[in-house]
Amino acid sequence: MKNIYNQLLNDFSILVLKLNSFANLVLKLNSFKMPIFAAVFVCLTLTGCNTFQAVFKSPPKTAPPAYGEPATTSSIVQIEPAWWMHFQDVQLNALVVQSLNNNVDIAAAVARIEEADANLRQVGAGFLPTVDLNAGVSRQRTFIPGFNGINPQFTLYQAAIGTQYELDFWGKIKLAQQSARAQMLANRYSKATLELSLSSLVAHYYFSVISLDAQSQVLTKILDSREQSLALTKKRLEGGVVSVLDVYQAENAILQSKLQLEEFKRLRSLAQHQLQLLTAAPDLTVLKRQNLQLPNTPIPPVGLPADLLFSRPDIQVAEQNLTSLQANIGLARAAFYPSFSLTAEGGLQSALLADFIRNPAKVFTLGLGLNLPIFDNGRRQAKLDIALAQEKQALASYAQTIQIAFKEVNDGLTDLQQYAEKERLLAQSVSLAEKTVTIAQSRYQAGYSSYLEVLDAERNLIEVNLQFVQTRQTRLQASIALFKALGGGWQVSNNLKQ
Repeated sequence: MKNIYNQLLNDFSILVLKLNSFANLVLKLNSFKMPIFAAVFVCLTLTGCNTFQAVFKSPPKTAPPAYGEPATTSSIVQIEPAWWMHFQDVQLNALVVQSLNNNVDIAAAVARIEEADANLRQVGAGFLPTVDLNAGVSRQRTFIPGFNGINPQFTLYQAAIGTQYELDFWGKIKLAQQSARAQMLANRYSKATLELSLSSLVAHYYFSVISLDAQSQVLTKILDSREQSLALTKKRLEGGVVSVLDVYQAENAILQSKLQLEEFKRLRSLAQHQLQLLTAAPDLTVLKRQNLQLPNTPIPPVGLPADLLFSRPDIQVAEQNLTSLQANIGLARAAFYPSFSLTAEGGLQSALLADFIRNPAKVFTLGLGLNLPIFDNGRRQAKLDIALAQEKQALASYAQTIQIAFKEVNDGLTDLQQYAEKERLLAQSVSLAEKTVTIAQSRYQAGYSSYLEVLDAERNLIEVNLQFVQTRQTRLQASIALFKALGGGWQVSNNLKQ
């Protein structure tokens, strides 16, 4: 509170100096018989002076020089918005573009940007005076005492052009414009944040669809193999080599595979419904890829600099909100000081319509108004305290946004690294499971083992194959999360791509 009153005292001393200079100039110009023009000249000269520029403080942008988790290849130079292009999937690219063009939330964000832009233009219009044309006719009666009740009546015809302008001594219009500009930029970055979230959701559900297609392909291959085994088992039953139990086991294994396939179809439909909602296309159908293998995961460049976080749109939103609140502090301080307004009007008047057309009277007025707040029961001080408290909240929110962003990038790098290692181990497990199935089938056909050994080997092959596909899907989802955490994709300099 003491700092606030010191600031107000300092600003008041500046005001006294300005008014003293103002009075001296008016007296000097008044000696030349130009009192009105002198006042107007001095007021326009002092307009735009701003004693509240010190309210703007850059927020602390503290972040470690690099992330805690290592990456694996070259170096990044900047972030690019079209991060989904790194997956090199034509259908994914089309879905993301369609969602960005058709999504209703994006349309609402665009409307908010248009509103903020119009508000900025409205505030900026305060730098110039308003000009109005007023015209009218009125019937007037004047009561004059001592004239035996005679009541002169006359009609007054008048037309005038007037202007009114508040002199921006304390830079209030400039501060309001800075606040409005920050809000407009915050809305633009909010739209970018929404686009980033929307594209991430589209990619998430798209990879869910193609992952389910790949898992269905794994089950279909196993199902074909089990149907061949069933046919062979039935022939061996006819020859008396095996019992009917082997046939029942083979048929049950086929039913289990079909049940799992139906579940994959259901999950695929649900994921496609989400894509239909995100793209605003109820008839959307995600076509099966010719190659049902999931795409490779983009590998992040080595040594991601942490200061790239500050290009994240949500961090920029927090920064612009802070800038707007700091401008509001200046406006709250300016409310403690007087405001000056300049009015002028010039026109024509006449009591007769014929004279108004031929030879009207010419009227001109020029005025300077002062509005000095004296007592408001602490209302302006409360507004200033509110603005200062809001700035503190915005600073805390800005710092927290940076901390969360840094954690999200570290989490994404960790997930990518660990899932890549898990995928490598599962690839080896798939190879061993395939060999196990081949050996088990050979042993069964030779009569050295029961059909349970074949079922166990096939069940293990299905599990590791599905785990491999699901791990690739999870790795792709981790890559999407990393792109979202970074605020976009990485763009590598040409001399670093070699």
